[in-house]
Amino acid sequence: AYKCFNDENLMKNNENKKNKIKSEWRDSKKKPPKNSKYCIRIKSPINGSTYINDTIQGKVQIENIELDDFVILRSDMTPTFLLSSVFDDYEMKVTDIIRGDDHLTNSLRQKVLFNFLDYSPNFSHISLIHNEQNQKLSKRDMALSVNDYRGKGILAKSLINYLLRMGWSHGNQEFFTLNEAIKLFQIKNIGKSPTRLDEKKLLFLNNFYIKSESDDSLYDEIQRLSSDQESNSLKKLKSKAILCINLFKARCETIKDLKNKINFLINSKIQLDSMDQEILNKSNNIKDEIISELSKINDWNEINLQETVKNIVNRLQLNFKQVAQPLRLSVCGQVNGPSVSSILFILGKNEVLERINKVWKI
Repeated sequence: AYKCFNDENLMKNNENKKNKIKSEWRDSKKKPPKNSKYCIRIKSPINGSTYINDTIQGKVQIENIELDDFVILRSDMTPTFLLSSVFDDYEMKVTDIIRGDDHLTNSLRQKVLFNFLDYSPNFSHISLIHNEQNQKLSKRDMALSVNDYRGKGILAKSLINYLLRMGWSHGNQEFFTLNEAIKLFQIKNIGKSPTRLDEKKLLFLNNFYIKSESDDSLYDEIQRLSSDQESNSLKKLKSKAILCINLFKARCETIKDLKNKINFLINSKIQLDSMDQEILNKSNNIKDEIISELSKINDWNEINLQETVKNIVNRLQLNFKQVAQPLRLSVCGQVNGPSVSSILFILGKNEVLERINKVWKI
């Protein structure tokens, strides 16, 4: 290393221009100016080449003429990152240095320090994450935190699986438990190419784990996202909420979706848009028939409900959709969804008849 008495502004200007700095003071024998500030620069090698064997990138080599004499101590004698990080790792006996591949050049620049300390950690430079436009992810992309994903209703298992698969694979296996990930993961199998954010992939994984999760566990997740008022209402209808979760979970990509799907349980004020209202208006002539037939059912179970709806369809010579859609809309506000007889069973006879009369107005 050597003292560099060059003007700091000149040096900064050169650095901004990406110039490889080799100060005139590197091998100077002239007398230094009196009372002048100086920094300490590393004396990088000039001849030959420098390389590191990277676990992910393989052998990475640079000609030494391309290396700059970077500052290791500023003019106030405080150490720079390039010096501090090496000595921190050395003092802590770090065996593996894992960085983004945007630090690959820094690792090559620091190699002279590693060599001086006779310190040979393993290097792994991981490719960066890109946004969906395949540009380097930055603050401008408003990247979400783990808590943001949790608030959107992404399960921890899904997020772990998603992050694991970003740039790493094990054959064609798509889904991994945490124990499998720990057993199978090897850093050398991370790809060299940048990985890209893919929300569709995350939602696909989340749907898989929602379908695999127990109904009770999903109930707890919904409660976590609910207001105090919603939570109290759900507690009173917990058994019905569990049945609804089982009914709707296969169709949901997030816990928020699932929460919204079963919200009709605690909110009988069905909100319909113009298209939904048109479906009901076109079906006004079958409302009385539906109420009459449902009212006759003494044993309110799914089999009897299924048979009753089928009989209405046959008697009125309609297709199933013409009966099921307005019926489903009037009781839960959803034109499409799981079995209408299952929804009717969960709500119960009195609630169903009350909702049909309230929502399906002639």
